[in-house]
Amino acid sequence: MKKLRVLQNVYHRRTVPGFSLKNLGTVLLVLFFLPYIIASFSGKVLGDDTAVSTATESELVTGSMVVRNQTLLGTEDIPLELYVADKLARTMGQVYEKEALKAQVILIRTNLCRSGDKIISVNDLLYGKSNVTKKHYEAVAETKGMIMKYENKPIYAAYFKSSNGVTRDAKELFEGDQYPYLKSVPCSKDYLAENYHSVVTYGEDRFERLWQLISKVPEERISGEQKEKTVWENQMGTVLDNAGYVIYFCYKNEWAKGEEVRYMYDLPSASFTVKKEKNKVIFDVKGQGHGVGMSLHSANEMAKEGEDFFQILKYFFADVTFAKVEA
Repeated sequence: MKKLRVLQNVYHRRTVPGFSLKNLGTVLLVLFFLPYIIASFSGKVLGDDTAVSTATESELVTGSMVVRNQTLLGTEDIPLELYVADKLARTMGQVYEKEALKAQVILIRTNLCRSGDKIISVNDLLYGKSNVTKKHYEAVAETKGMIMKYENKPIYAAYFKSSNGVTRDAKELFEGDQYPYLKSVPCSKDYLAENYHSVVTYGEDRFERLWQLISKVPEERISGEQKEKTVWENQMGTVLDNAGYVIYFCYKNEWAKGEEVRYMYDLPSASFTVKKEKNKVIFDVKGQGHGVGMSLHSANEMAKEGEDFFQILKYFFADVTFAKVEA
């Protein structure tokens, strides 16, 4: 009986005289669904300026091409343009200019269409977890089906966050001319990008342990000219490409590719210098990403200055043409 009185006291403290908890629950339920009721009439959620309209979304679900996403949770077929919108939101937030978003849409779509298949297979665990806004959907809808080609084939549409001030020539990174349209171009405002400059420090012991795990390059792969241009600092040498990114790194007479060093030591980019201080190894890094193709930061700066997505893409990708696929 005592326990019952306690529960009754708690019940009465949580109610307003003349207003039962049952009625309160009903009101809260109505308030919860109110935005969705309004959405059914207006096409968007009240107070959410970024919500996609029903009309815009319906434009993206039509077409014959689908992305088949296969994960441990199962297989899902997603209309190509809806998948592109989701991936766009992951790479560029809505703070980016519309023309920069449209340029990025074309890069994402081009890469997906390189196989030439109507059903594009991916293993994307992040799909559906991004905040896709009206601005993202509009950028996709306004460039629907558009891709870039070189010699009538979809290109490798490379992109990254920000350069060290210049993009890389793919010929130097990939040691071949399979991507002749990926040339080096200046990005004079990339120094303004968030996290443009960073410092990464390792204790000498940990640096040594990670170095043992890196795939090494036979010394004969390094040309005499490259060896002559090697910059040395405390038994550590760097060979740079013309854009200032590390192509090869040498430590204690062993060589590794700059990109391998970047991944192993979790560096933002391969544009780095390195030095030893006491028992520490310090990387000084500029830019974020591999440095090939379109700099997202520079694309946005160009859009701010009035350049459209055609002009942005033609700046970063030489001698390409534009085509449409039946997405």
